[in-house]
Amino acid sequence: MFEIRKQLLTSGVNARFIHWKTLAKKTPIRALDLLEMLLNHYKEILGSNKYMTRDKVDALSNRDTFTKSDLEGIEKIATKIPFEALSRLLNKVHSIVRDIDNEQIHEAWLRQDRQSNYNAVESITHCVFSVIERSAENLQEQSEKLAEAIAIHLNSTSPVLNHLIAKVLKYYPTSEADIVVSWFLAKPKKRLNSGNTYVEPEWVLPGELIEKFSPYCSEDLFLKLEDRIYNYTPNRAIDDYKWRFECSRKGIYYSYWGELQYFLLPKLSQSRRTEKTDQLIGVLNRKFIEYTERDFCSAFHLRHSGGIVTSPLPLGNVLSNPTWTKLILTPKERTNRKTWRQAGKKVVHESSVEQFARSLETAVINEPERFASLVLTLPTNIDSDYIEWIYYGLSNTDQNRVSEQYRGGWQVCPVELIEKVINHFGYKGCEYQIVRIFDRRIADDGWSNNMINLLVTLSKTAKDPEPEKLNVTVNNEPNIVEDVPVRTIASNAINCCRGVAFSAIGSLFWKSEKLANELTTSLDDAINDPHPAVNYSASELLLPMYNYNRKFAHEKFLALCNKDLRMSCIRVNHYFFNDGFTEESSFRQQYLNLTLRMKCSPFDEVKKEAGRQIAARWFFYDLFSEEIPTINEWVSPLKSGATSVVSQFLTESCYNVTITKLLPLYEVLANDDDKIILEKIGRSVSDKNYWTRTDAESFFSVLANSKAALYNLWQIFHYLDENKVNLIGISNELLQLVKNIINSDAVDKNQRAMNIRNSDLIKVLQRLYEEAADDEDDEAINQCLDIWDHLLKAQVYSAIDATAKLDSGMLN
Repeated sequence: MFEIRKQLLTSGVNARFIHWKTLAKKTPIRALDLLEMLLNHYKEILGSNKYMTRDKVDALSNRDTFTKSDLEGIEKIATKIPFEALSRLLNKVHSIVRDIDNEQIHEAWLRQDRQSNYNAVESITHCVFSVIERSAENLQEQSEKLAEAIAIHLNSTSPVLNHLIAKVLKYYPTSEADIVVSWFLAKPKKRLNSGNTYVEPEWVLPGELIEKFSPYCSEDLFLKLEDRIYNYTPNRAIDDYKWRFECSRKGIYYSYWGELQYFLLPKLSQSRRTEKTDQLIGVLNRKFIEYTERDFCSAFHLRHSGGIVTSPLPLGNVLSNPTWTKLILTPKERTNRKTWRQAGKKVVHESSVEQFARSLETAVINEPERFASLVLTLPTNIDSDYIEWIYYGLSNTDQNRVSEQYRGGWQVCPVELIEKVINHFGYKGCEYQIVRIFDRRIADDGWSNNMINLLVTLSKTAKDPEPEKLNVTVNNEPNIVEDVPVRTIASNAINCCRGVAFSAIGSLFWKSEKLANELTTSLDDAINDPHPAVNYSASELLLPMYNYNRKFAHEKFLALCNKDLRMSCIRVNHYFFNDGFTEESSFRQQYLNLTLRMKCSPFDEVKKEAGRQIAARWFFYDLFSEEIPTINEWVSPLKSGATSVVSQFLTESCYNVTITKLLPLYEVLANDDDKIILEKIGRSVSDKNYWTRTDAESFFSVLANSKAALYNLWQIFHYLDENKVNLIGISNELLQLVKNIINSDAVDKNQRAMNIRNSDLIKVLQRLYEEAADDEDDEAINQCLDIWDHLLKAQVYSAIDATAKLDSGMLN
């Protein structure tokens, strides 16, 4: 009977009513059939790259929409038959959108992914997407089924399929991290943007995947992913760039680059990110500090005209001083009309004090001296928005922010004039804007002692940051100042008023030793501040003081670290550890005690730093001799710190006389159980300094027999292939390495085969054979053939592939 009903529906007979909740509960497979029929019924709209209205298609039932109650009921399909629902709905969507990379089709689906009681296409799309995601969630404990359901769609070029696959991959286990990261890397231009911009910024969904899987993927894939994100450039049309460029010439600035990096770089594993990535994260945080979620997506423009909200004032500094004065003095209730006017594609004009104040900032940036003189003629009680953006404009020192027609002969505002503006309007309510001016300009000559005193006062009395609150937070991190890691503290230090104030005082420390000595109490103020973000800013004062008075600087650094062990990881810490541990240092014992305390810290970053210090000081001075023998018992962060030291020393062209002292540590770390440590310790093999040492064979022998070799085959054989390493001299080690690869159970057989396939092993063995044949070295020839025997017996390659490799040159 159900099949007859389906045929009637297909023939155009309207169903009066479908009780989705009951149907999905009692016979979920039938509900799934009908859902597929609905998709098929509306495929003309969903599969078209042209806009079609909903009335072009007759309804399949009296109501082809799903109420919230219907959705709750129909999602039982995902509970009862998750594999069938996921597999069949993905196949059906794929059959409609095909592998077409088309923006219109993409938009037709994603902008309609929302619950609707009126629009059938929107309602069906939202329902299908919801069932797909819930099905994947219910299959997360059955990863094989999950993989089977999406396998044929992983290579799709359709943005719609990529979006759905990204939703499904959220429920993959972390053990499959390499698959997820490889999926991103296969088509990064599409998949790193695979979120739904009509719901949220399109990088939020990829960010969730990267945050989940980047700590667990291979080191090689992590580095590739980090590089793709770091160097990503958006696929904007030429006309879009022209529009942005034209706006910048007129004084309105829209971002050309960085949105994707702003969302995705912080999601990369904190323990694996490079220093340059962390630096760019800080830059982007400052660049987008004024942006809201609305600025990064299209979610707010679905049913209305809109775009970037700007002031209706003419671009460029075309308004006269009297006109500006009249505008600024207009009462707020008359200025704020609370209306938008569509001014062009993606641009909306809003008449409000906020938008006029932003236009004023642009004018101040273009002609700082003119407008500083103008604002001195205004009353001191003008709207605070204007004062705030006047200060922002006066803080600018970047000529790139100046409109093109004003760049010739442009100069920053004289500090004497800025000081008059500060005295005119005061600092209350604008403390952050004023310390930003000081941070960029306080080292310039011309400031009075009153301004320096004001800076010191603000560093102590500004209310920002508030106790127990953070200005910058990271997803999945505790929003408790005592519990956040060092990276979050560092981000807050440059985004809070007192932190920026101490950074400005640091500029005065650098300016002269006399000023540093006069302001030494500021160092104590930074250390004793109740907020860790401000404590972190003490680093801006410690380093210049280290240059003037090393003993005093050590005392203060130790006081800072003993107050909060996280401060042992501040940006300039290596100066203090390197000097504090020397034989001449009177602080050595205090640094020994500090490091042992760091070893027991609850923060991984601090433990990692402790591991670095223990390994380095043992190598240089035989300190921590009781800790080194227990390295096998260390927790992973400690080992990670020691690993970074060993890897660093092996890749530097120094310590040649004593480098073999590291061999025991190298062997222990190269056989650790932590995949990330194995990848990191083995990566040094791809550096030329590793091979130019007289003891290179000793280290390579350890590596060849270690677990680390299995995770660094590409690095090993790629370097050997690309560089003139004497292969005959390490033929024994190469034989041991192949035996290690074949016999080890540290990686599964499939992973091992992939690692070998991706390496340059074949090329290296062929070169070894040729070198041995040229030298008539029978022993090396036999070893080379032994290596091939081991590979063939282990069936690492099929007999045909192996024979092809041999016949193509090795034995010819």
